[in-house]
Amino acid sequence: MCTYTCGLKKIEIKLKKAIENFNWITLESPTGQITGVGVPMAMPTNTKVPDYPSSSKNKKNWDNIDTVCEKELKAEKPEGDGALNDLFKQIYGRADEATRRAMIKSYQTSGGTVLSTNWDEVHSKDYEGKDRPEAPAG
Repeated sequence: MCTYTCGLKKIEIKLKKAIENFNWITLESPTGQITGVGVPMAMPTNTKVPDYPSSSKNKKNWDNIDTVCEKELKAEKPEGDGALNDLFKQIYGRADEATRRAMIKSYQTSGGTVLSTNWDEVHSKDYEGKDRPEAPAG
């Protein structure tokens, strides 16, 4: 029932108490003689597992933190180029096959200067040749 471990800087010894539920106050007396001074200790009847982190007064549900973070990320509204890209994704996602084909052809063949959703207009245009628009300065 007793164990010991030896490390480089310490020795740890675990001993079984002769009298269970006995709380030792000290192992040495002021005179230097080893004595067994202690008091009986009552065992706790209702042990509650502390919440993590146990030092925090503000109790948080740490298991739910991923769900909260995902909701916050979804609630964020993009700005600038991110907002524009999201708009194009929505248009493309809700579009029919002809509109998607028009968007892809107009954007790719124009080098990114044209984005059209009208297939009737795009299918006859030559954005790589005579119908190629000039890119804006800057």
